[in-house]
Amino acid sequence: MAQSEFPEINLSNYTVDENVLQLVPPLLAEKYKIMPLFKIGNTLTVAMADPKNVVAIDALRSSVESDISIVKASPKDIEGVIADYYGISGIVESVVKEYSATVQKTAPKQSVDDQSPIVKLVNVLISQAVSQKASDIHIEPQDKELRIRLRIDGILHEEVKMPIFMLSPIVSRIKVLAGMDIAESRVP
Repeated sequence: MAQSEFPEINLSNYTVDENVLQLVPPLLAEKYKIMPLFKIGNTLTVAMADPKNVVAIDALRSSVESDISIVKASPKDIEGVIADYYGISGIVESVVKEYSATVQKTAPKQSVDDQSPIVKLVNVLISQAVSQKASDIHIEPQDKELRIRLRIDGILHEEVKMPIFMLSPIVSRIKVLAGMDIAESRVP
């Protein structure tokens, strides 16, 4: 059996330095299954599910502007520590900022590509609901904010709050996923 060129690490008992977390944006960590572990000098050590993914490594290198040292970890371990350390609120906050910047640069589009902040947000919300074994997701518009709650074991748990302007694009994305006409607003 050939030995891997990347050392493997078990993340279940690993404690990540909070300062290092701020170096890697939550969306980048979620998208490429990357977890920053520690930084010594100008070298950031990260755990990756796929350490041979050159696109992920390039994106990480340009984001953190330092040398990268890679260790391998299981995708399940990485997803678990990303959820523990970044949490859904960190990912949502990042998506809201990205969406706000996109809307300010261009007019909102009816069609959404796979890299859209809204697609990422809805994917994260659904993934979080599945991982927590939620039976349903409640998207509740309030006066000034949008509240997302998950029903877990019959009890509604608040997951995150976000600006109310996120409601329309989120609803449109869910309609697309459900095969509904996004222009129709009276049909549930």
